[in-house]
Amino acid sequence: MSIFAPVNKAKPIVFVAIAILSVVIIVCFFLLPRKTSDVEYYEKMLRFVPSDACAVICFDKAQEAQELVFEPLSVYSYLDLGRFRNKKMLVSFHYYASITPMLVIQVGKQSGRNADSTLELINQAKEIGLNTEIIDNTLLISESVTLLSAAERHVNLNASILDLTLVQNLIEDKKERANSLILLRNDAIAYFLERDFLSSYFDRKQISRFLSSFCEWTALTLKDVEYLSGGETLSFEIHPLISDEFSQFAAFENSLPCGDCSYAGKLPRGTSFFMWQMLDSPQYYFSQRKILLDGRGQLHNYNLALIKQKEVLKESPELWAQRIGIKEVAKIVYKGEELLLLRWNKQEEFTYAPKTASVLFGAGFALKDETCVQTRGEWAIIGSESAVRAFSRASASKRVRHFQDKNVRAVLWADDHCFSWTKSGLLYEVYKPY
Repeated sequence: MSIFAPVNKAKPIVFVAIAILSVVIIVCFFLLPRKTSDVEYYEKMLRFVPSDACAVICFDKAQEAQELVFEPLSVYSYLDLGRFRNKKMLVSFHYYASITPMLVIQVGKQSGRNADSTLELINQAKEIGLNTEIIDNTLLISESVTLLSAAERHVNLNASILDLTLVQNLIEDKKERANSLILLRNDAIAYFLERDFLSSYFDRKQISRFLSSFCEWTALTLKDVEYLSGGETLSFEIHPLISDEFSQFAAFENSLPCGDCSYAGKLPRGTSFFMWQMLDSPQYYFSQRKILLDGRGQLHNYNLALIKQKEVLKESPELWAQRIGIKEVAKIVYKGEELLLLRWNKQEEFTYAPKTASVLFGAGFALKDETCVQTRGEWAIIGSESAVRAFSRASASKRVRHFQDKNVRAVLWADDHCFSWTKSGLLYEVYKPY
């Protein structure tokens, strides 16, 4: 199985932040560290990667990279790696009119059988239309002569992706798992997204904009694989690499308190999507969100939206949230219909006006129909009349599988894939049945 489709010989189709999907899971499963990796190998290979790379994947074995990254009909799949199949390999992706890969293989000193094997691989590449360059006992392979020239120029200038302090620090910090490292440049996410990624819940442009502004680079390292009776749970850490703390969503989320997701055990069967945010203190949440919006140049529009919503709600939306004591906010999809869930201080009278949640907490919490409101204990359920009625009649299911719900800031669960922003960082968990 490959993670890249054979469009223009090798066009990538998936994985992000995040987000970051079933295909990444396959990659991460094969990248599960089998021994302590030598970070120096990856540092040596990363210095050949120009800083304009869109994505980088480090593989413990070159043959795994060849099998996982490229379709069987891709020109790269025809390479016989021979004695280098078990060598470490790095694959980087660059945008030159289309996504273009470059293979970086440590081939070692060029003498004896090693030199013969390297020459054989170079001749193979030439026969199938690939270009090669060998620099400092490292073989570079790509369709693009321009990319190889850029790599050589960067090496001569002692410049590479390692010049990005964020990347260099991460490599050193995670050196024990360097052979399971995936790096993604967030402003290039659109090149990698599947067309149907979360399309049932969000507009593609909205997803692309969010991921681009989430942080500068995102790194993934596999954390654990738990083997269960009917399948396995894969967990990996997502490391947002943050340079500008004022305009990136990752920094905003890191500033918020952690708590327990109190609705996690109450989701009825038929729930396919659950997005949850911990507030604790609405006043503090709004102060931090304003810093984020100010850094993005969006604070003026937010203030205008508050003024307009006040006319409908009959009081300031922010003061309303503080008055009724909003603690948690969630959006769910139950049997195809969207609903909002707000946990509030039930000692206060609950009032609501459509669009209030999306104004205060972001467009991700907007519904097409917010005309029906029902309270159940300390939770308010909002949506269309039919959605609220159906959800209210549903009984709570067993705890949703692979749901991180303790000491978390935010949760995004969709179709058995779950992102949890925990106190220690961003965690992605997914269950794969056998």
